Amino acid sequence: MSILSPGWDWYTSMRARILLADQNPSFLQFLQQVLGGEFDVVAAVSDGSKAVQLTQELTPDVVLLGLAFGACGGLEVTRRMREVIPGVKVINLSMHSDRAYVEEALKAGSSGFLLKSAERAELVTAILQVIGGEIYVGEGLLRPGARDLRPSC
Repeated sequence: MSILSPGWDWYTSMRARILLADQNPSFLQFLQQVLGGEFDVVAAVSDGSKAVQLTQELTPDVVLLGLAFGACGGLEVTRRMREVIPGVKVINLSMHSDRAYVEEALKAGSSGFLLKSAERAELVTAILQVIGGEIYVGEGLLRPGARDLRPSC
């Protein structure tokens, strides 16, 4: 059974294509298992340069991209993806809830930001909202002391 909302009628005949990129292979495997039933996971890579290359080749609807990528950080990978394919939707994933990370990700061209601890339902919601043209900032980032960076209207 799908948890997709009825408002996504265009989606019923087509599954969104997702590219996963994170330096942790175990986390990539987890994401594939969690999202594979709802989305078409076109690739899962643990190298930032390969993620940019595959984004250009496979043209996914959304890239879920971890921020920690050694020498080539996730923010730089986000910037490169947006340069190569300006319309690509990137959702950054991080273990850090500091709003400075969120602000830098959005400045780099990210369409969303989630904590790696986000529940499956929130991952799906974020993907669908980003596909719909919205910016999504994870609920875990909106606790007291964190600034709500989502549009106010």
